[in-house]
Amino acid sequence: MEDKMTQYQLQSQEMVIDMSRIAKETALCAKSVLNLELAQDKKHRKLVDQMDDLRESMEDIDRNTVKNQLGVSQNRKEVEDNVKKLLTLEKVCSKMTADIILWKNASNNCSKKLAQDILFAKETIDSTSNHVEDIRKKVNDIETTGQGMEFTVDKLSDNIKENSEVIKKQGDAMQFIKNEGTKMKGQVGKLDKILSDRITALEAQLHKKERIIETLEKSIMKQQHIDRQQQLEMRILNTKLSSLNKKVDGLLSGQAIRHTVFSLVKEVVILPRDCSQVNRNGIFLIWPKLSPKPFRVLCNGGWIVIQKHVQDGDVNFNQTWTAYKNGFGDFNKEFWLGNLKVYYLTGQKRFQLKITVEYKDTGMKMGALYSNFQLEDEANKFLIRIAGYSGRAGNGFPLKPPTKSATFTERFSASDNDVTSGHCSRNSGWWYPEGPEGCGSSDLNSAVDMYWSDPYGRKYQVDSSIMAIYPAV
Repeated sequence: MEDKMTQYQLQSQEMVIDMSRIAKETALCAKSVLNLELAQDKKHRKLVDQMDDLRESMEDIDRNTVKNQLGVSQNRKEVEDNVKKLLTLEKVCSKMTADIILWKNASNNCSKKLAQDILFAKETIDSTSNHVEDIRKKVNDIETTGQGMEFTVDKLSDNIKENSEVIKKQGDAMQFIKNEGTKMKGQVGKLDKILSDRITALEAQLHKKERIIETLEKSIMKQQHIDRQQQLEMRILNTKLSSLNKKVDGLLSGQAIRHTVFSLVKEVVILPRDCSQVNRNGIFLIWPKLSPKPFRVLCNGGWIVIQKHVQDGDVNFNQTWTAYKNGFGDFNKEFWLGNLKVYYLTGQKRFQLKITVEYKDTGMKMGALYSNFQLEDEANKFLIRIAGYSGRAGNGFPLKPPTKSATFTERFSASDNDVTSGHCSRNSGWWYPEGPEGCGSSDLNSAVDMYWSDPYGRKYQVDSSIMAIYPAV
């Protein structure tokens, strides 16, 4: 009997040792899974940051492309203006050329007239010389005949002097005409040079503008090539991100491993408690204090968007209690974050609720703000506690009699878990009054007829709504 007891004790000790070894191996496995989770989450955040950077780069590229296109348009306009100026200058040049031809014709006419005058002067000189020679002969004859002809000689001498002055004046006129012709030739040469210089300068400017346009066109083609490459890289990144998300979901599929991992890393991993600690817009991972695991939310200016709904939209809001508990939809379209997640958020500290509705028919968007908003847990049917109404939109959670200091409280109802007497949640999930007063003043999750109180306390149909929460100040 004692041997059996000893044998049982030894077996018990061996079982304790085996259990200790199994516990150590389990801890090592959990640590490995934790490291893998941290690495995957770090890669996911890095990919999200890279996608944000790529989006910003794409926006900069779009703006630069628009600027380049505007610059090309401006340069083309300048080239067109310069071409118009060149055409105008060509017309001026044509006119000046015509004037030059006229001047040349006038100069030729002057030269012809000058030649005629010179010929006439030569003929006059020859005639005068002959006349002088005749006079000299007559003078000789007179001298031989006697001194009585002196008076006649003197008179003839005066005639000779007058003819000499006429010849001198004609010579001066010929010199003047020659000088004027030289001046006109000089002016024509200057005008030719000015026109040539201007045409050369305009041709250089036109060539320069053509080079600028060619450079801009090359830049646009290069930018378009870069855009195509970046779009291809974005598609590749999106494919990798989708594959990574699938791997992460696969790793987190095991309930026991997931619970163990989250329990171990909850105090190690530092994640924001809510969007007010993110300070960026987009989808981010947060870890509220009450939640056993982190989850993703849509952040907008520090606010956590918990609902987006459009009447007759792409997402069906006629869902079960479990769906409203865990959440459904698409962050980029329409969604309900989930009552359990809202409970984890509002249970750690006081939050405020902002609701924006777009009234049907009028299309007016108005907002309602509640300074105090909280959900209780599932055991209490996700009971809502809300107070401190203000805003332009009506109060969708009114009290009777209404007072800002009181708190509106109602339990949540869904199509398969309706706590109302009027079956208000046939096509929705919402906080309806449980008394005989009907289905209340609001239902923003209805799949058939969304409504919200207007500023006068009447129920009014709405086309869309957004609900968001933020830590109360």
